[in-house]
Amino acid sequence: MPPSPFSPPAGIRALRERLGLSRAAFAAELGVSAQTVANWENRPGTLRLLSRSLNRLRRLYGSSG
Repeated sequence: MPPSPFSPPAGIRALRERLGLSRAAFAAELGVSAQTVANWENRPGTLRLLSRSLNRLRRLYGSSG
């Protein structure tokens, strides 16, 4: 599946922190590496997420409200 755009990177960090997760734990929930999460948090612009990671992110975001 093609990657989906997601923005902004600050939202990734805010969600992770609101959930109380380390980068490694957040990465495990999304099925990516901790380095990928660090890249997302520090890279300006639109992120490219694989559909499976985006779906997991949506699930996490929904559970944090």
